[in-house]
Amino acid sequence: MKRTRDVTKSQLRLEEEQAWSGFLSAAPLFAGEKIACWHQGPEPPDVLCTTVSGRVVGIELTVWVDQEQIQSGKIRERFETAYLSNVASERESRPANIGWIWLYDKHHSINLHYS
Repeated sequence: MKRTRDVTKSQLRLEEEQAWSGFLSAAPLFAGEKIACWHQGPEPPDVLCTTVSGRVVGIELTVWVDQEQIQSGKIRERFETAYLSNVASERESRPANIGWIWLYDKHHSINLHYS
């Protein structure tokens, strides 16, 4: 596949070029046929491809994961890690006289009514 660049336009950022190269390697027939050549687009799109049949396809590269999702995931991971280190049941031997323990959120307590 021939790769061309237009030197009058700004270059793709390194992470954009790595993402594009990785995508093209993983899905070379994403446009329904092989890509004959590509170069940086006019913004947008980031990349302009020409297929072997001469069809032009524009590609806009975007961030795939929202930073808020990453942040909330990190917070949850820290919480789970701290919780699991506190519980650490895998380091304790199983009690001989206890078969099951059910943990409930205190808002969902079981109210027993004796008749």
